[in-house]
Amino acid sequence: VVNREQVAVEIIDILADPQTSGGLLIAVAPERSAELLARLAATGSGGWVIGGVSDSHPGKMKITC
Repeated sequence: VVNREQVAVEIIDILADPQTSGGLLIAVAPERSAELLARLAATGSGGWVIGGVSDSHPGKMKITC
């Protein structure tokens, strides 16, 4: 876990911008991610697992690379 001040402003903007997040991200339960990726591939679209949600650090964003 890092403090917001340790992350470049551009990265925070990409991760938290409400104008793009809704249109670019799909949330699905981890056990259904393989099915979603298969369905996206079947339609000619791509998809990637890029993160997860956890309650281990309430109010904080954990970024790993």
